[in-house]
Amino acid sequence: SHELRNPLATMRNTIDVVLENPRSEDEYREVLQSLGEDVDRLRKISEDLLLLARADAGGLVMKREPVRLDLLALALADTYQSRAQDLSVALETEAQDAVEVLGDERWLMSLIGNLLDNALKFTPPEGTVRMEVHIVDHLARIQVWDTGPGIPEASLDRIFERFYQADPSRAQKQGAGLGLAITAWITQAHGGSISASNRPQGGACFTVDLPLPRPGESLS
Repeated sequence: SHELRNPLATMRNTIDVVLENPRSEDEYREVLQSLGEDVDRLRKISEDLLLLARADAGGLVMKREPVRLDLLALALADTYQSRAQDLSVALETEAQDAVEVLGDERWLMSLIGNLLDNALKFTPPEGTVRMEVHIVDHLARIQVWDTGPGIPEASLDRIFERFYQADPSRAQKQGAGLGLAITAWITQAHGGSISASNRPQGGACFTVDLPLPRPGESLS
């Protein structure tokens, strides 16, 4: 409710102030643009809350179909290149050939997208975001790291909790604190695990491990 009240209160206050006195057309446009951003934020929070509520109620079922995780990750990274360029951030990728898992392509795409979104959000200009997809210890591993401020040590064990806001450096750009919670749910629904750490060189690193098909489990 706190995450919903704040944007609503801001919108109400903005409307009241604008209605007090006549404004120029440019001023009205600026106000409407600001209100539009608040509406988008509220819509995103509502959609994420609905998704998690459906997941809790067992209303979302993951498919178990063959997915080339390496190709999916590389294709998705390509769609983020223009955003990375706008932010003056280098987006690097490396993928081992033929990393196949059984899963739901739609939700795996959302998982990778959330990790890239998060990394780009906290990486300063001239920084780097890197995504790697490999097979490690009989697991399909997706790793995304950045050269941002990293995560406070006290927050590492709680970063995937719903509405949790890491403090202080990353909290300034956090949303409602639902993106990583959704990422964790997708990972767990695929029988995998997710963890967060800080790199010795600086920046955060998120690691997702997904099970490979068992011997005899068909990918065709």
